[in-house]
Amino acid sequence: MDAAWNKQRVFTRIGRQFWLRSRFFDQFFLALTAVFWGDLFLTTWGTGALSGIAAGLGIAGGLLISRRPVTTPRWLAPAILAGLTLSSPVWWPAWCGLISVAGSGSSFLGMLGPVALQSGLITVLFWLARSSSSLSGRKSAEAWTGLSLGVICSGLILGPFVPLYWLACAGVVLRTVFAVLNSWRTPLPGWVLSPSGTSASKFIQNTELRHLLLPLLAGILAPALWLHLMSLQAPTTLFWYGCMASALLGLAAGARGSNWFGMCSGLIWFAVAVAAFPLWIRYYLFVSSYVSSVSLSTFLRVLALTCFWFPWGVMLGRTFQSRVTRTVRSGQVLAFLLATQCSWWLIPNVSTAGILSVGILCWLGLAYRFDSPRSNSTASTSIQRFLPYALPCAVLLAAVATPFTFDSILATRALYSTYAFQSWSNGTPLDQLNGLDDGRLIQEITSTDGRISFWKHQGTHLQIRKNGIPAGRISLNDGLAPQPTGSLLSAVLPLSIHESPRNVLLVGMEAGLGLQTTLEFPVMQVVCTDKNPVMWQQMQNGQCGPSVQQSTTDDRVQFIACASSLLLPTENHSFDVILESPGHSASYANSASYHLPHYRAMANRLSEHGLYCQRFVFTDYGPEVILSLALTLEQTFGYVTAFDTAPGELLFVAARTREDVLAAGLIDRISSPQVSRSLAHVGWDWSVAMNLARFETEDLISGTAPALASAFSGTMAFGRCTEMMRWGDKWGEVRNLLAQHPKRLLDHYAEEKKMEDVLRRLSDIAARERVLNENPDEFWVYRTSVKKRLQDNPRSVIKPVKGEGIKHVRHPDDERRLEYFEALGLAKQTHPVSLEQLLNVEQFESPYDPLISHFLHAELAKMYEQCEPAEPERELGHWLYAVYYGGRQERSVRGIHRAVELLTSEVNLPAEERYDHLNALLEILQARWHMRRGKADISQPVLMIDLQDSLQASQSALECMHQIAMENHFDLNQTQSREDHLERSLVRMIRSYRTELLAAASRTAPPTPPAEAKNEN
Repeated sequence: MDAAWNKQRVFTRIGRQFWLRSRFFDQFFLALTAVFWGDLFLTTWGTGALSGIAAGLGIAGGLLISRRPVTTPRWLAPAILAGLTLSSPVWWPAWCGLISVAGSGSSFLGMLGPVALQSGLITVLFWLARSSSSLSGRKSAEAWTGLSLGVICSGLILGPFVPLYWLACAGVVLRTVFAVLNSWRTPLPGWVLSPSGTSASKFIQNTELRHLLLPLLAGILAPALWLHLMSLQAPTTLFWYGCMASALLGLAAGARGSNWFGMCSGLIWFAVAVAAFPLWIRYYLFVSSYVSSVSLSTFLRVLALTCFWFPWGVMLGRTFQSRVTRTVRSGQVLAFLLATQCSWWLIPNVSTAGILSVGILCWLGLAYRFDSPRSNSTASTSIQRFLPYALPCAVLLAAVATPFTFDSILATRALYSTYAFQSWSNGTPLDQLNGLDDGRLIQEITSTDGRISFWKHQGTHLQIRKNGIPAGRISLNDGLAPQPTGSLLSAVLPLSIHESPRNVLLVGMEAGLGLQTTLEFPVMQVVCTDKNPVMWQQMQNGQCGPSVQQSTTDDRVQFIACASSLLLPTENHSFDVILESPGHSASYANSASYHLPHYRAMANRLSEHGLYCQRFVFTDYGPEVILSLALTLEQTFGYVTAFDTAPGELLFVAARTREDVLAAGLIDRISSPQVSRSLAHVGWDWSVAMNLARFETEDLISGTAPALASAFSGTMAFGRCTEMMRWGDKWGEVRNLLAQHPKRLLDHYAEEKKMEDVLRRLSDIAARERVLNENPDEFWVYRTSVKKRLQDNPRSVIKPVKGEGIKHVRHPDDERRLEYFEALGLAKQTHPVSLEQLLNVEQFESPYDPLISHFLHAELAKMYEQCEPAEPERELGHWLYAVYYGGRQERSVRGIHRAVELLTSEVNLPAEERYDHLNALLEILQARWHMRRGKADISQPVLMIDLQDSLQASQSALECMHQIAMENHFDLNQTQSREDHLERSLVRMIRSYRTELLAAASRTAPPTPPAEAKNEN
């Protein structure tokens, strides 16, 4: 009897403890569901869904604050929410279709309709989620803690391995069960926000006014802090849900009470964390360079986010937990939401560091004005009298220091480059990481998507970075430096594959190269869309303008500033080709572009034989991520193939049937003048496109096929985030998989009559590469190759001749080569050579000839040295082309020497342009001397001469760069760091190599033993 009674007491105590913690478990399971629904909205409509989510939360919050107590059973709302969640795979596609119909009107209604429907659904979901629990009152700290741990569990721990839908199903079922069990006991406290006896007249008191001003400040600080942290950590799922969990944990701590000392302590923590920006850069460098464990790396990164968001949540939680009237509570929520929205509008015009600094100072002033302890002469110790003055001083110093310590440029250069990680771990100081490459910052813009920075590379290359992540690149003068291969091929390939592209949709503008290339083709309409209108403005009259401005004014072009998910289909808009460059897939904001609903929406916008193409950078991923996307595309469209367009990048091409991709007549289309002209901008012949490796889905499958990229079956962005942080030879894993079953377009068209021409041009390309690799600085060897081909393997075509019938005549390509050599020989025989003769040779640059067009520039550059009158600018242009368009294995350095000589003395170019070319040429010179070391095919005397010339060129270039930087007020820290790096890595390397050669030459060879001695041995 006693044993039974004791057992009953034990179960009673357990039940009582569970009842006391029911609020924690209720919110924990609710967080599992909330993360799923939030992810479902974001991965279906992208960041465009955030406006609908915010509106829905605002409406639901207002309704819940003012609602009357309900008499319905407490388990009813959780049961309805469970039903909606469990059945979401069934009704969600229909809901997406309804939103598509609502957004098919004008541009304004196309935005208003989806936002209204999204906010309505969020309102219902939030009402159902909160109708049986409370985040205020005596136990609210446990509720916020449950929410925080639920977000950590679903968004950070289990999300990368278990589909969120499964977690949400478990959460809503358990929450419903607990609600039913709790309904048999005493009801939970209702939604009580304040004691009913509180007088509304207190609203006019100063303390009540503070309760409105502090949420206002918190709302202003939140977006600024968000963008501030984006400079330190990529906005992956780890970033999003780490910030959310940290803020909720701070709200839990802040819900326990409010006092001046606690408020000021949290403010000090917050201010010091923001001000210590350089220390955080070192912290993240350490994590990226030395922590190989994914779990430990995740923990350390979330710990850093907690240091920022936890004190912010503490201060906000203490503000919201004050005993105020229902009217003031409504005002707090409204002030927070409005301030957040206003802050997003303010950020593009004001620096985030400035907003944080002013916001911290204002918060300090309010806290000290309303809650500071009065000076008390009877205080027991001097410390108690000193604290009211010491703590505000510490906050003041940290807030004032914030704008001076913030350095987003250093963060971009240090935290988003593997080379930077390696250099820092090898002992390179932090302030020297700015000079590791030839990049020079020319502008930085703060937008609602974060910081957009523009960098100059390779003389004329403009690279765009969003929050440090590369987001586009273009050559502003492709007559000097080639265009990026991946961006150009993503437009050339599909527009060549499609039989007659007329209507084209470009999703994601990057730097505008896709638009520029598309307009080279005979298209009738090009619709461009990008969620950030800043990029379109930059293409019109900004940094990209010199190259792309003419394309933006074309009558065929239409720009729509919205996310691709909101560019909804209508009856009159179907596209023959859709080209999408969604940005890096690791960014959570871009995850909607790698998702099953997105692919279905794109399939609905295609014409009957249309092509959908999407660029994908796989550098940070293993094979499973690529295969998951390939399977998802294949299930959506019917057929998909992937082209290897650039190192670490694939181009997915999807269509309804295989015949739509491998259509007849491809060789004729891909050898057309517009394709030849476009590919010449990367130094390629049109035949190279026929030789690109491609892969189909069955070629990528190895072992168990991964889940589709769907919120109901796969881990999507959560899994990609974890895979990105995994250490390993991921590039090698992908390469090994792709190398197993490679295909090429020329294999499919092997029986075509024109394949002989393709193979001949590919052999010309191979001959050019042999000249570049085997004969550095002896470019004229190509003449022998061309003449040998003309003599040993001449080509002819059948052509009707007037009055003579049909005759075999020389092939047009061979005829043009002969004419080129005639013009070249005539120019070389003239001393001095005239400009007219050189211009006559220049005309053979186009159309592109794989054996002529590249070497023509070196020929012209050498002859321009003898031109009268002198033309140093034209000579420099040809030398720069020869250098920048050189192959990866090229080792020539004499063209660089002459280009540096012209840039430092004779040419009349803008100072910034001269600096950029000198900077890029020294970078290339360093790479080519690394290629030369260890090679035995160059004689030692020639090497010594080249080393001496390279040393002189490097020193003169560094002196000129320093002078230009001083005269034009460049950032002295960055330019000095670049000069120091070139001094260490180039000048010292050349001197060291020259010393090695001199030592080897002075070393005497051992005497040869006589023949008799050899015989004796």
